[in-house]
Amino acid sequence: MITIFGREAEKRRLAQMLSRYSGGVLGYYGMSGLGKSTVLDLFEQRISEMKFTPYVARLDFADVSLHDVLAAFVYLLVQLESTGATRKRKRGLFRRYSDSPLKNVAQALAPTLNIKQILKINVDNHSVAQHIYNIANVQPGINQAQLNEAMGKFKVGITKLPCTPPFPGKIQGNFIRPLVVVLADTLEQAPDSVLSWLKQLASPMFEEYLLLIAAGQEKIDGLLETSMDRVEDDAIRDILRNRFRIVEGEKLDAVCRIARGNPRCAVLAGELLTQDESIKLDALLPSDINDHLVADYLVKHILNRLPNSSTEKHLLTYGCVLRHWETTEQLRTVLFAVPQVRNIMGQGADIRAALNRLREHSFLDSGHPHPTLRDLLLHDLKQDEHSIFLALHHAASEYYKNHHKYADAIYHLIAIEEWQAVFNLWNALIKLENAPALEQCLKELSARSIPSEFAFIGQVALIESGLILQHDALLMPLLSLVQSELSDDRKHIVNTLTQRALEMDFIPDELRFQLVVITTTELEEQAQALIELADVKLWQERYTESESDFRQAYELYQELGDRLGQANALRSLGEVKGLQNRYVESESNYSQAYDLHRELGDRLGQAHALSGLGEMKRLRGRYTESESDLSRAYELHQELGDRYGQAHALRGLGEVKQSQGRYVESESDLSRAYELYQELGDRHGQADALRGLGEVKRLRGRYTESESDLSRAYELYQELGDRHGQAHALRGLGEVKLLPGRYVESESDYSQAYDLYRELGDRHGQAHALRGLGEVKQSQGRYVESESDYSQAYELYRELGDRHGQAHALRGLGEVKRLQNHYVESESDYSQSYKLYRERGHRHGQANALIGLGEVKQSQGRYVESESDYSQAYELYRELDNCLGQALSCWLLGLLAADREDIASLEKRIKNLETLALQVNTDLRDEVVYMLRDLQSRHSAL
Repeated sequence: MITIFGREAEKRRLAQMLSRYSGGVLGYYGMSGLGKSTVLDLFEQRISEMKFTPYVARLDFADVSLHDVLAAFVYLLVQLESTGATRKRKRGLFRRYSDSPLKNVAQALAPTLNIKQILKINVDNHSVAQHIYNIANVQPGINQAQLNEAMGKFKVGITKLPCTPPFPGKIQGNFIRPLVVVLADTLEQAPDSVLSWLKQLASPMFEEYLLLIAAGQEKIDGLLETSMDRVEDDAIRDILRNRFRIVEGEKLDAVCRIARGNPRCAVLAGELLTQDESIKLDALLPSDINDHLVADYLVKHILNRLPNSSTEKHLLTYGCVLRHWETTEQLRTVLFAVPQVRNIMGQGADIRAALNRLREHSFLDSGHPHPTLRDLLLHDLKQDEHSIFLALHHAASEYYKNHHKYADAIYHLIAIEEWQAVFNLWNALIKLENAPALEQCLKELSARSIPSEFAFIGQVALIESGLILQHDALLMPLLSLVQSELSDDRKHIVNTLTQRALEMDFIPDELRFQLVVITTTELEEQAQALIELADVKLWQERYTESESDFRQAYELYQELGDRLGQANALRSLGEVKGLQNRYVESESNYSQAYDLHRELGDRLGQAHALSGLGEMKRLRGRYTESESDLSRAYELHQELGDRYGQAHALRGLGEVKQSQGRYVESESDLSRAYELYQELGDRHGQADALRGLGEVKRLRGRYTESESDLSRAYELYQELGDRHGQAHALRGLGEVKLLPGRYVESESDYSQAYDLYRELGDRHGQAHALRGLGEVKQSQGRYVESESDYSQAYELYRELGDRHGQAHALRGLGEVKRLQNHYVESESDYSQSYKLYRERGHRHGQANALIGLGEVKQSQGRYVESESDYSQAYELYRELDNCLGQALSCWLLGLLAADREDIASLEKRIKNLETLALQVNTDLRDEVVYMLRDLQSRHSAL
């Protein structure tokens, strides 16, 4: 039972957080001994006493590494996914795990440790942790890029995991959001990369899911921002009365004076008084002593009062070398392996009894010397008895090697800078192909900086370990080695390792192709490897690198005179540039590729190039040309029996027709494409087709079906690890939820899409998502925020040279300014938008902008101009066969006629709407009927 004296503010804060199950971050900083860790202990205890407890990870950075942190979160994610599962379902968890997004999270975070030592988990749960340990890659070091990738996957994982009641957390709709609690201590010792990761976890986006309570000695912005004050003297007196039975007023006052509000110092002072009631505490410390040194002085005084010949004193003096005191046998074996120590302590020393006596006092913390005490003892031992210091580390290393605890053995060798011995041990384990032992070594070495003179040996050992363990991440140093200037003997070693790596099935394609590109002397083989490498990077959305590789391959094919190779490389360049929204350059590459394929008589190549050309022309608003190219591509694929090509061309045709407002034809083409993708087992194609179907159904007003298609597309993209696809689907979901007025959900989807686009560096995507957010906030009457989002979107489009996007953003700005009665600015934005749409030949956009202009002018009483704008919009919608647009124009013209009591014009618009109500599809009929009845009621009133 943990009791804290004082700290009422901290207790109240923790109680509040527990009572409302809120997430967020609470971080304390302050000098050692104030009770920060004890506050974390108390919080952990209170959680364990609750009826339904969150999942808790306790991490002390004095003892754990980056891998410990990452592994803890992988474990927690798996626990979240299996929450509420019956025993039968839990057994099925491992079978489902291979298709789970958590597999990607686990592999990205790469745990390499015994998770059971880090988290307080039972044997049942340990099987889950062990499963992760078995499948995840081992990485001896994680760089910032890998950490960011892991963060992105964690973000998706934790916000999308299914959960079933009973489970702690906030109830939202029909779901109960999980609340994970992370208790992080000694944060000042955490690596910068971990701090960066924790700061992201502390961001508002995780408030619904995660509570981070952290402590450390120094302030860390974003994590440790609450200073922990000293406790009141009354709390110090309570500590002494309850722990040491000290009640005498003068002694209590003396302790308060030297403790200076630090509970740890109060305990140490109480320990001294217990040893000697006559001691004068005020005389122990220099008058000008720094507060941070008080505990060190008191510890030294306590140690000095132990008899020099006592087993307790010897045990502390020499046992401090061991970072963990495990058993009396361990202590005896290591200490007595050094003759000087054995002679000093005596063969008959009773270590067990000495340990029990030390536990009665303040020397041990969880069975080990207190960190403050251990640091002092290690410093003195290294300085005063250096030979014994070295001998004890050697003895400890031998002990751990004999007990197969290789990470601890390496720790002791590194402590005395015996790097040659470290690599001797490592290489011995490599020769034995002892995989478990190698994993232990890698765990300890992951947090160490290897001296430069051992860099080559270390890299080779790392690669050798990777080949044995079949962990591809460990082979990455091979790339830098094959490109380095090396001596002949070292080159031979690297060449041998490269050949062994290329013979392995487990190495990733990217590494394999990179090695081939660097090592082969055959130009044709190099060009093909560059194409394969570029394809891998294209799939990973690393567009700049992918484009560079395709370009190099094209130049090699030029040098070889291989025209088919050139055509294929040009087509790939067109694809990668299109994905970067560089439509003009992309179209040029596709055109060059098409010409080469036609000259070579390669009909399949022509079909692929035509599909690319059709897509680029669609994105540039040249719909007639786009449809022509895609139709020809479809015919060629059909003649060649290429069903995948047919599906791709049909999807393109569906998107073109959607852009033209030909929704029935669009849905038909997209449905046929989806069916073909299904037959072919192409899940990515299915996701793309479903996203298109979701969009066209939204435009037809079938919102439930649209949301279903987009949700399924999102799930497929998530399973495939396609973050761009996920962002696109989320943006579509945000759009479909907007019209039924589900503003909170819509904003959440748009925000998640924006975050994904930002992580991917997709500025176009960010602009699209910002425009969606502007529309949501506009619908809620949050005009200032809406205008800000539209403005940001416009600036992004302008910087990217996307005039189509600028037109959309300006139209949004025009509308939000109209709603704020800023008519002059609104008209200016709408006018610029109309001009840009007309310049691009985007008639649907022109019609929408004219509607906005008409509404602005109507609000200003400029009815003749307003009528002209509505009439032009009506004609454009009629040419596009957009019945809903025609109905909207008619309704607005009818409202104008009613205001002017022009009955003849009003009756004309009513007849128009009656005709349109019969023509429009059933999905949109209700909206047209509403407009019709509104005009009919106004006619009756006149």
